[in-house]
Amino acid sequence: MMVHRRQVLTAAIAICASLTMCSCRSPRIVEAREALAAELAQRRAARTQSVALYQEGLENYRAGDLNRARSRLEGSVRTDERNARGWMLLGVIEYENDRLFEAASAFHRASRLEPMRYEPHFNTGAVLEKAGRYEQAIESYEAALKLAPDELAVMENLARCYIRAKTKLSVAKELIAKALPKEARPEWRIWLAEQLHRLEAGARDTPKGPAIR
Repeated sequence: MMVHRRQVLTAAIAICASLTMCSCRSPRIVEAREALAAELAQRRAARTQSVALYQEGLENYRAGDLNRARSRLEGSVRTDERNARGWMLLGVIEYENDRLFEAASAFHRASRLEPMRYEPHFNTGAVLEKAGRYEQAIESYEAALKLAPDELAVMENLARCYIRAKTKLSVAKELIAKALPKEARPEWRIWLAEQLHRLEAGARDTPKGPAIR
């Protein structure tokens, strides 16, 4: 007895649908879906709480209450370790309190979360420069410069580190020449002009320069 092709296909579809319905009712699959849904809900709640703590910390920072700001930001990144803004602001606060190791650690976490932003690399460079580790600071500033080649602060701080480390002075000269027309602050314009003159004259000493920003 021959079976019509269409009847065979219809039967096959019905069997597949039946298997699918049975699999959907599997206790293990149901439990897995419920666990995933619970985990996603928990993550959303953590992100929401982390953002709220970050906002509180930002307000405390702007008000000058660094201790409370640090407490809120530590809670923010503890609640959601992927909060790059929380790590960045926490690093700034640690830097301003001369807790350089903690600042560098926070900026490093931020750079891993947002590798295409120049700010974490720039801030890490500022920490290392403040610690007198100019060669390592140069590496961080150079990484920032690759991501933001026209950023004035990056050019100036990197040039200053080159001068302090007495290395790549020709590159420092190029950076200063590029930065000088863009700089509006008098103290930096004076410093840039002085350094450009010294580099053109072949001077190799390392004047202090403006404060790290």
